[in-house]
Amino acid sequence: MIAEMEDIQATELICPKCSASNSPQRKYCAKCGFLLREPCFNCGLACAAGDEFCGSCGANVARAAADRIAEAEAAIDNAERLAFSCRFDEAIAVLSAVSKHTHSRLAEYAERAKTLTNLFSVEHTRTRKAAETTVAEAERLFADCDYEGAAALLQKVPPPMLAERIADLQGRLDRRREEVAELVMDLQRSLQEKRLDGTLPKIERLLMLKPDHSRAKALAERVQQSLVAAAGAELAAHRYDRAAGLLDQIPDALLSPRAKILRLRARELAALAWNLRNAPVVDRTLLALAERLEGLAEGDASLSKLFDALRDRKRLLEQQSGGPVAWARPPQATPLGVPVAWLAEFKRIECLDSPRTIDCKRNPGRFAVACGLGLAALGQAAMDIDLLALGQAGVMDRMNKFLRPKSVRAAWGLDVGSGALKAVKMSWNAASKRAVVEDAMLVEHAKPLHHAANEIEENKLIVESLNKLLATRQIKGDRVCAGLPGCMSLCRQFDVPSAGPRQARKLVEYETRLHLNYPLDQLVWDYHLFGGGESNCKKPNGGGGMRTVLVAAKLKAVERFLESYRQAGLSVEMLQPGFIALHNLLTHACLPPAESGPTDCPAVVGVDIGCRSTNIVVSAADSFWFHGCGVAGEHVTRALLAELKLGRAQAEQLKRSLESAESFSAVERAVTPLFENILQETRHCMALQTAERPDRPCRQVFGLGGGFAMHGVFRYFRRGK
Repeated sequence: MIAEMEDIQATELICPKCSASNSPQRKYCAKCGFLLREPCFNCGLACAAGDEFCGSCGANVARAAADRIAEAEAAIDNAERLAFSCRFDEAIAVLSAVSKHTHSRLAEYAERAKTLTNLFSVEHTRTRKAAETTVAEAERLFADCDYEGAAALLQKVPPPMLAERIADLQGRLDRRREEVAELVMDLQRSLQEKRLDGTLPKIERLLMLKPDHSRAKALAERVQQSLVAAAGAELAAHRYDRAAGLLDQIPDALLSPRAKILRLRARELAALAWNLRNAPVVDRTLLALAERLEGLAEGDASLSKLFDALRDRKRLLEQQSGGPVAWARPPQATPLGVPVAWLAEFKRIECLDSPRTIDCKRNPGRFAVACGLGLAALGQAAMDIDLLALGQAGVMDRMNKFLRPKSVRAAWGLDVGSGALKAVKMSWNAASKRAVVEDAMLVEHAKPLHHAANEIEENKLIVESLNKLLATRQIKGDRVCAGLPGCMSLCRQFDVPSAGPRQARKLVEYETRLHLNYPLDQLVWDYHLFGGGESNCKKPNGGGGMRTVLVAAKLKAVERFLESYRQAGLSVEMLQPGFIALHNLLTHACLPPAESGPTDCPAVVGVDIGCRSTNIVVSAADSFWFHGCGVAGEHVTRALLAELKLGRAQAEQLKRSLESAESFSAVERAVTPLFENILQETRHCMALQTAERPDRPCRQVFGLGGGFAMHGVFRYFRRGK
């Protein structure tokens, strides 16, 4: 019986908390609910509560429990230290491991870890919001140039919070404070050395960084007074450029009202005087600007002689019917390296003395494309390109070609530009072997074509201009050659072997398919061959190939373009791109005759400034180079509109009459970058042509088109200023 009692007692579990006996099958104490079995920290198998050693692995259960408890307490202490340093993310990560404990002896610590995690999360959110508010305020102070205040606020933000943002702002603060310190030291040295030249930009920068810097303000006022006094003396001595240069040293941010007024006066006088001394020709704008300058520059003896000479030129201008009157001598060197001329007359084209040719006489360059088209219609063009060639035109156009007489008494060249229609009637004088301009008419569109709302309105504007022409001119019976805008044309150049006409056409057609990404049945195209007996000038490499100029346009676009002429009842027999017509005009009127021989084959450059684009053509008897520049008259209008804060109509009117501007110097500043752009494009085009044909150097540049007549363009091409 005693042995049986011992077996029974051995199987009972004694609760370590209340000492009550429990059945071995129970998990919790029947009396107090305490956990009777716990997993071993070492092997994980269950051990009776209160056992000192594990029955499975023999590990010291009590010691292992004490170690785990110590680790949990240390982790919690570490998390609290991290949270105190605002390293909440790290603290929460440490507590995460403790909160995952499921052992009964660690339950208290797991629960505490969860509580602290919630507490730290709330504190993290609150602290981060406060830090963001503080940093935002510091950035505002930085923008307001209060660098000390911004730095003080950043010191209040715990380093771990917004670390990257704070580091970036702190770096900018340090650099700004270093720059301020360097500027202050530089200005102090300048004062000690009594060297104030060049200090204003530094003062401007210092005041930009520290607007409330009292010493910088005082120094700026001192330097400005000195410059204003010196500029006043220069103005009194009529040295306007020097006065403007002195006042231009004062930054806009530091200008006093008196200095601002004086600078405007100096700039205006300098611009007007420079323009008077360097304008290439006498025109209405120069006369008006000279009159303004005479009123502003009283007592300037150096200008008095110019005013008297200009009045003489004015009388000469009033006496003659056409062409500009020369004024300033051409410079020995131009920005383009060759002489620049405004095409004031055609060397080998006669212009009848008639009221109907007055527009062409006054500005022949504006009719250059129309004259080139007229030469093509007369059969006197160097390039006989016609996009209405047989096999590509419509039925009516083919009929016109067959019915046209072999000899042409008179022909019309019609150039429809964005701003106006230019029409020229030409005939051929067989005795003098010269083309003759019998009639010329300029018809301004009701509004520029590029301002039209759509193609329908654009077509209507063209028809209206054509009807105005037909209302006053008899065109029926004369051959008509229309100009196709360059933006509607494609131009390619390539070499083909020397061959007869039929074989050459096959070769060109083959190359055309390679060079154009359009099916030929969707295009109208024609070509011109240089070489092969067509020119007195030979290729520099001595080869027998022929240089081919291919011109094409989309068939549908051409049909839409010609529809305007059909609606006006006008039959067009030839169609030629404007840049080809320009080449024909240059080679005919500005180059020696072909019979002069191969040694006399220079190249000339035509710069045709239109309304929407500028065409730059480099022409020789046996070569052709074309480039379209996107800067033109419309861009001048936009520049005036933006710079002078004008409406579009006001800017357009000002472009046509610059003398009406309140400030001529402001107009110069607005348009000079555009002139420089066109000048650079011309230089680039000349360089490309010279690289390809070094034996055909450019001899001269001719200004053409209505845009080149704008006051200041010709001068800029000659002087670069």
